[in-house]
Amino acid sequence: MPSQSLLLPDLLPLAGKTVAAAEKLFAAAKSHVQAAVSVNGKVSSDLFEKAQGEAHGLAWLATYVEALRQVRR
Repeated sequence: MPSQSLLLPDLLPLAGKTVAAAEKLFAAAKSHVQAAVSVNGKVSSDLFEKAQGEAHGLAWLATYVEALRQVRR
């Protein structure tokens, strides 16, 4: 049985594509959450309260995107 390497010769370009896709997803999610919690461009505490799950998910996604950036470096 031939041995398989765990090393990916195209790891950096692949990581770059992954970061780009994650950043695109984050931008869309951020836009969605901003619309869900804002009135006339300002955050509404009542709407924010109702969208806590979305806000938490956005914070998680922001952390994940930054982690991907750092791993790629």
